[in-house]
Amino acid sequence: MFTRILFALLTSALSLLAQQALTADLPASAQAIGPAVIGPPAAPKEVTRIECASGKTSRVGRWVVPRRLEVRVSSGTVTLYFAQAVITYPTLELDADVRSGSIKIITKPGVSIDTEDLVVRSGTVKVHGSPEVPVTLLISVSGRVGSGHITARPPRRTFWQWLRRQPRPPASTAG
Repeated sequence: MFTRILFALLTSALSLLAQQALTADLPASAQAIGPAVIGPPAAPKEVTRIECASGKTSRVGRWVVPRRLEVRVSSGTVTLYFAQAVITYPTLELDADVRSGSIKIITKPGVSIDTEDLVVRSGTVKVHGSPEVPVTLLISVSGRVGSGHITARPPRRTFWQWLRRQPRPPASTAG
């Protein structure tokens, strides 16, 4: 067993020396190449339309939140993730038309969901949250839900956060 460990250490040291020989003529840091420029966010649109027939589509990462969002779902899933979204307006009008699909809204602290103007036939609408954080974005959901689902919730903990029993992320506010 000792020889296996010694062999593994020796081969990793030799591969490190080989890597150093190959990268000796490269610049010392990323600053020598030049810093990555992200730039300002794109100008927000007034209306953005998302249509999903029988697939999956999502807005995740850094995306600019428009003033009005029209989402049409026939039998697919649309996920709107607001954790890194660039919020340019204090309100977002979300016009939803869900037939047999689903819309998932993943919020962050300060995002409030209002579902007062939503017509639900045989579907479900669930909004998880608590009013403990000042509101930075109000999402006003209107439209209709046929036999689909609309769910608004904060992001889930990772496996390691759950294993270490770290607290859940703060919830959004429900209106």
